[in-house]
Amino acid sequence: PNIPFAINATSIFPATLQHINHYWSVGVEEQFYAFWPWIVKYSKKILFSLVLFALSFFLLKIALTVFHAPSFIITILHYTRFGCLAIGGIAACLLLDNNKIFLRVAQNRIAELLSWIIFILIAVNKFHLFSIVDHEIVTIATLIIITNQVNNPKKIISLENKVFDYLGKISYGLYIYNPLIIYLLSLVLSKFLSDNLIFNLVLIYSITIAVVILVSHISYFYFETWFLQFKDKFAVVKSKSSVQ
Repeated sequence: PNIPFAINATSIFPATLQHINHYWSVGVEEQFYAFWPWIVKYSKKILFSLVLFALSFFLLKIALTVFHAPSFIITILHYTRFGCLAIGGIAACLLLDNNKIFLRVAQNRIAELLSWIIFILIAVNKFHLFSIVDHEIVTIATLIIITNQVNNPKKIISLENKVFDYLGKISYGLYIYNPLIIYLLSLVLSKFLSDNLIFNLVLIYSITIAVVILVSHISYFYFETWFLQFKDKFAVVKSKSSVQ
């Protein structure tokens, strides 16, 4: 899906992926995991391979931009975010090794606070520094927040509660279905809107959130669970969702 998305983004064949543009990330994950396990398997130093891959990918982005490569190629490379996935792998290795320098930086109060500020800016669509590094900065902010959630008992904000645990369990459905549900509900709810802005906002948001959660719940327990259990038969490391 990320390749048609890049075509759409560069206006070569526009407006082809309405309501499923976000599926680009599914394609990226499948492509990354198609080759990355082989690199890990044959790497004598996994951390070194991760760092080398992330740096090479970032330098390639810069080179293609500086030398004005075709926009289609730049867009595909930009949205694959393989470098960001590698950065996440670097953080995972450092956390697994209990690297003191990494933990000191990631669990620093200022670093954690800045990461939450970045997330707030993203939520209101106000985060942007330089296009060439925006994704990498967001990746670093994300890994800092994740590291604090799993390893820091004195984190600024804790996301450990039953509501977030439940939403996290059905999060794939929340991500996949929400644009399509929003579009379909807009066709129905438009007939019930009034001149009262507050009423309209309450109606739209409450029904949309409820329907998205309901559909995601049904999808997880009656569709996705089968695949998770099937995957569990082959998994070396059991994921939390697959064993519950």
